[in-house]
Amino acid sequence: MTTYMRLPLSVAAGLAAALLAATPVMAKNLNHICATYLPLKKSITFDVSTGCTSSSYAYIGNNVNVVVDEERAVVRVTGRFDYQKRSSNNVAKADCMAAKRVSIEVAGVEGRRYRLMENGKFRGVVDFSEAANRQCIGSKRSVSKVGSVSIANAGSGMKLARQLLKTQSAATIQEIIAPLLAAHAISAGSRASLSLDINVKDDKAVRATAYARLTAHGLADDSVSGVRYTIGFASQGEVWRVSGMRRENMCARGSQAGQWTSNPCP
Repeated sequence: MTTYMRLPLSVAAGLAAALLAATPVMAKNLNHICATYLPLKKSITFDVSTGCTSSSYAYIGNNVNVVVDEERAVVRVTGRFDYQKRSSNNVAKADCMAAKRVSIEVAGVEGRRYRLMENGKFRGVVDFSEAANRQCIGSKRSVSKVGSVSIANAGSGMKLARQLLKTQSAATIQEIIAPLLAAHAISAGSRASLSLDINVKDDKAVRATAYARLTAHGLADDSVSGVRYTIGFASQGEVWRVSGMRRENMCARGSQAGQWTSNPCP
């Protein structure tokens, strides 16, 4: 015959707490980070979560913290989530019932393109320089080796752009801007980015017009982190001609860090 002894509730709770205290603490990394910018409030809400975590583990607490450095356009997320194994049973439950999330709001910040660092490591970019929306970065995001867009004399501005656009007319827009594209070649293993948008408006009653926007991020420059060219074109017979051009910088530091500006960067 098996005899069971019923312990008082307070004693049972004390034993359970003692067993839990004797179990090593397991640190859970910051698995998933989402950021939402609210322009009217000038605030960013960061939702930081563990991702799927088995209920075989008991949640203890966290020390997650977020610092927004506007002078460098950098968001630094630090901390971790702490758990303990509920029992000595090595078989983990296949559920996500112990997943946790914390929300941290940082007020009084401008919409910028921020580099997001998690415990000292680059995790990605959240860009609020032109639009306010929710952007998320998961743990499976691939992080490239340090690299940059190689462009000589990045701070020389429009003078360099005009030198590159020596061909002022050609059969295609791509042919005109090819030297500008080549000047912003991305090195291997880089986490830099380069995008090109071309929009054409064909007014048969007059003539076709177009504009091309070339945007580069990750410049090898301490002052300028990004550059954007907007080039206007007009058709003349069978060829396109450059009708105008504007360059904007994204500063890497200062009061306008992470924002587009036509002013020189400090």
